[in-house]
Amino acid sequence: MFAGPRVRIGIHYATPGTFAYRLNTDGSLSITGMAYKYTEALSDAGAGGQVLLSHTAWQQLRGVEGCPCGGFPVMQQLGLFQLDGPFSPDWVYEVCVISVFVRVCDVGCCFCGWGCCCIMEL
Repeated sequence: MFAGPRVRIGIHYATPGTFAYRLNTDGSLSITGMAYKYTEALSDAGAGGQVLLSHTAWQQLRGVEGCPCGGFPVMQQLGLFQLDGPFSPDWVYEVCVISVFVRVCDVGCCFCGWGCCCIMEL
């Protein structure tokens, strides 16, 4: 039974100087840098259909006025994970629509999350 596309998405907040981009002659965009590699590792850690968020992105999102309209999005803190690559362990969150959470695969869990839902307040 087809259940729709199962794209893995990683969301990270890139600070200036942690990424670079250039427009190619064919009109496509090339992105490089540590922030890009971190986001790629975060996305690769997810299962199909899972949206993972870094702690840095979660902190930035919490500060956006008007974003948490109606208590959405709901995020679950999955735990402290060591992603593939030269990165320090980081807290990983999952953006959820329903209360079914999928396990992060193929990365080492340093500390399990509390299983709490982090609902942004108005």
